Amino acid sequence: EGGGFGAAAPPREFPGSRAPGGPSAAAPRMFPGSERRNVQRERDDDYARASMAFGSNRRERATDDRADYERAAAAFGGSARDRERGQRDDDYSRASMAFGSNRRENDQQQQQQFDDFERPSGFGLASGGRGRLPDIAKLANGGNWGDDDKDKKEKKKAPVKLTEEELVGRSQALLKQYMIMEDKKEAVSQVRKFNAPEFMPQFVRRAILKTYEDGELKECKVIVALLKSLLKDEVLSAQDIADGLDLVSSKQKKNLENEEADKARAMAKIKNIKNCATLLHADGVLESAELSDAVKEIALPDVFTANGAGEEESAAVADSNLVKECIASGKLGDDLAAMVDLDKVSPGFGAEFIRQLLDSNPNLVLDAEVGWLQKDQYAALLCKLLYSEEPSSDMVKAEVDALLAIQTAFNKVSFPRAANGQALIEKTFMKLYEEDVVPQEGIIAWKDDLSESPGKMDAIVQLSQFVNWLEEEDDDEDDEDDE
Repeated sequence: EGGGFGAAAPPREFPGSRAPGGPSAAAPRMFPGSERRNVQRERDDDYARASMAFGSNRRERATDDRADYERAAAAFGGSARDRERGQRDDDYSRASMAFGSNRRENDQQQQQQFDDFERPSGFGLASGGRGRLPDIAKLANGGNWGDDDKDKKEKKKAPVKLTEEELVGRSQALLKQYMIMEDKKEAVSQVRKFNAPEFMPQFVRRAILKTYEDGELKECKVIVALLKSLLKDEVLSAQDIADGLDLVSSKQKKNLENEEADKARAMAKIKNIKNCATLLHADGVLESAELSDAVKEIALPDVFTANGAGEEESAAVADSNLVKECIASGKLGDDLAAMVDLDKVSPGFGAEFIRQLLDSNPNLVLDAEVGWLQKDQYAALLCKLLYSEEPSSDMVKAEVDALLAIQTAFNKVSFPRAANGQALIEKTFMKLYEEDVVPQEGIIAWKDDLSESPGKMDAIVQLSQFVNWLEEEDDDEDDEDDE
């Protein structure tokens, strides 16, 4: 009262600042910051008068308060508008952070859009600003409303596509390491990173080729275990495995049909292919796959025949019965050979005949003269069944099976020796070669055969010199052909 409109209240004096008995000669001492509080108090009074002057009566809505505040600033020369500009800039920065925009340049058009949005009705959420949300979306870098993660995924680089040369190199390195460590989990992880489904048949082919190098049934089992793990984890399919088998089977089939090819080596490779295919078939891996004729003929000949598995079993029974009939007849030489019609027996008839003959007459194995392989004894029939100057794949297999039957018979009697110390199994194999019962291709293929059979290691040791001589002779013939 009495101070006038806008008059400042008298400053509060510090206790003891007035001397007793009269006014102090010195300037009144004031609390620290009291001057700042007085200025604020003046502004509050201005604000209250402005509210009364413009009829706001301190309305509750924030928009009206801000409008009153601006009128007061205009009426009494305050600096509120400058302060509002600073707050507006702060709000602009917060909006940029909230909506992912990094366009903080002073672009006039964007600034105008933001100024249009920044109205007293609030930060775009009150009734006056709700319609401006599309502008905020446009302002905030194209409308990315919480889709930053999605954008990052879309911008993520696609996996690099490996070339065929790179895939081959990685496959070889992986298989080499796997054969040493036998870590299926790591191998599956590395194959998955190839990201090349079309390459999987080639990978299966190279995996089977790896068994050629190591040359043991154990290695075949290790490779099959890897292929089964890849199938289980859906890195490759059963058809991929079947197609890989087709690649290796078709190649070796051509080698057998090629007169210049090394048939003994081809048969050794086919043996590994058969081992892998038989293990896969036994575990049901190939049940859902479509198998080619080459796979059926080369990799799984014991499973598939021209007339079906049922007729194959019937043929085996018929062979066994005919063998018993031949042995019981007591016939020898050409008379015995005449009892067998090659068109009516299977390729395995020769092996079955040797097996039953030596089982029923074990003393034949102990004959140091190997008389049972004379032409007038059983050699005429065996020659008819087993010998060919250019044996086919079926004939080579029949020769190997016949030699395995002889090996098994010698193993039962612990590989006896003649009086001069020579192993009787060596004399027997030499007789087979001399009488043209089994050619050198069949004997070398037997040596390279990797199937598990009783007494194989002992037999190879006792036959090492003879087999090495055959191999050297075979190499000499190849050199003559080259000349």
